[in-house]
Amino acid sequence: MRDLIRIGPKTTITIILLLIGLFGIAIFFSNQSAKKYKTADFKTEIKASKIDGKEGYGSLGGTIFYADKEGIASSAELINNEFIDEKYWKSHGPLVDFDKNPHHYSIDDLKFPYVLSKKANCDTIIVMKDNVKFSFKMINVK
Repeated sequence: MRDLIRIGPKTTITIILLLIGLFGIAIFFSNQSAKKYKTADFKTEIKASKIDGKEGYGSLGGTIFYADKEGIASSAELINNEFIDEKYWKSHGPLVDFDKNPHHYSIDDLKFPYVLSKKANCDTIIVMKDNVKFSFKMINVK
């Protein structure tokens, strides 16, 4: 018969508090790291920048970097739907879909490489890929 390892309530509470503390420290340092980056907003102008996915600027979830420590949210949605040709997209929606809503393509779905730009005081990101112009609307811009 196997012996059970018994942990007392004080030890259990100590372990739980320690895990919560470590998790809080990890979130704190993650937020400090994220503050170093600038995310493009409505007022930001982005000069034409080639994006090939190998920029080496580091990574921050949900961000496409166009310059060192400057990026755009990868959730920007496609506005012009006339170019839903398979050759341009790395993703065509989720593998498992829990609703009947059609997939909305985002800039994150677009295959590399491409050239990205944005005018100041505008919520539209212009992407040129293989001489085709894609327009993406920034979501939740201020």
